[in-house]
Amino acid sequence: MRQRELSIWLRGLTIVVGVFLLIACIFLAPVIAQEAQLALPEHQGAAWWGTLAFLYVTALVGAVALIEAFLIFRDIGRDRSFTQVNASRLRTISALALLDTVLYVAVFCLMAALKVLSPGSIVLLGAVILFGAAASAAAAALSHLTVKAANIQDDNDLTI
Repeated sequence: MRQRELSIWLRGLTIVVGVFLLIACIFLAPVIAQEAQLALPEHQGAAWWGTLAFLYVTALVGAVALIEAFLIFRDIGRDRSFTQVNASRLRTISALALLDTVLYVAVFCLMAALKVLSPGSIVLLGAVILFGAAASAAAAALSHLTVKAANIQDDNDLTI
């Protein structure tokens, strides 16, 4: 696959993921909030609004990471893969993934304290936490490698 084709494919994939994220926010988040409300009848309003706010905040964090990824993929198509700007974008993606992971760990602890953890929610939250930590580590490593490659490319550009 050529560089331009790869860039188009990756940007298209990012758009598809973004559309699914938007659909989840519109249709799935209210259903999850209602389930939280049913699980905590003594805190109905707080459970509904708190769950909805949490889901929208984490979706916003994910959307910002998708935008950063889209910009990296655009630069790949322009043959500007190894730049300090892309390294910075990867650091941002790493930080956002870590933020999402920390938020989900906090929710896991809150659900455990409220005694509303089911086996399904343990597996789902565990998977989200594991995926978020792995994505954060991968983006941080790629950022480091991109900085190194950008430095080598800058050195080579100066050599005649």
